[in-house]
Amino acid sequence: MSAKLRKIVLPVILILLLSVFAVSCSQNEPEPGDASPDKPPQEQADVAEPENGEPAEKPGESPEPTEQAEPEIVDNWQNPHDLKTMTRLFAEIKYSWQNSGQPETNLSYRFEGTESVAGTETSKITITIDESGSQEGFTFWVDEQGTIQQMEVDGQIMPAEMASVMADGLFMGFFWPFNLANDFQVGEVLRGRGPGWQVNVTGTEKKNFGTLTADVHSVKVTVTSPAAGESGVVEWQIADFGTFQMLVGWHWETNMEESDFSFQVAEIKLR
Repeated sequence: MSAKLRKIVLPVILILLLSVFAVSCSQNEPEPGDASPDKPPQEQADVAEPENGEPAEKPGESPEPTEQAEPEIVDNWQNPHDLKTMTRLFAEIKYSWQNSGQPETNLSYRFEGTESVAGTETSKITITIDESGSQEGFTFWVDEQGTIQQMEVDGQIMPAEMASVMADGLFMGFFWPFNLANDFQVGEVLRGRGPGWQVNVTGTEKKNFGTLTADVHSVKVTVTSPAAGESGVVEWQIADFGTFQMLVGWHWETNMEESDFSFQVAEIKLR
């Protein structure tokens, strides 16, 4: 196994740390409909409401302004966190991620066409990893379920079983940003069904991803973990390509020990 392939396994540690933080955040948020901790249930039941269901106004008081609802920015969320989704959506994607104090890692995926491997129809794809100017490429043949049927490294063809073992560490790093999106429930948070974090859409602009253009929404999210006593503000960039939406950027505004991480998509071509 090459030195580059061994190095790509290192992000696993940070993924696990961030996953624990995300789970801790979501588990400590109150469930909808929970009784207020400041009042016993009986006291809450005694609060009277008028017949039309609207809260009563006290004499001389003006009704409080209604909070402006955030615009709906997600109706078909897609997160390419595995080979099945990646090969279904993209002909090409280029992106980068970086940890504090570490070189930037540039990654690319390219669909090369379809080929039959031992009677199974596959998508032939090339994965390229570029770190500090050192570039390595890997070719995979992947079936429609996202299962690797064979792999080519340095001109050597490896069968399915061996290819899957060797590829585990590589794809852990390759799909890292999209696995974080799963761990932090980005799609659910944007639909208002996540752990109840504060979400604010701060702006929308058109951006080019190669020849493809999308409306990109900047979303700031305040992530809080009552159990760990930690909080942070992260900015997600959500691109709307018309038929689906996906995460194309991730930047922490406040540095927590486990979360000094950034991610950016540069180019996309659809299948």
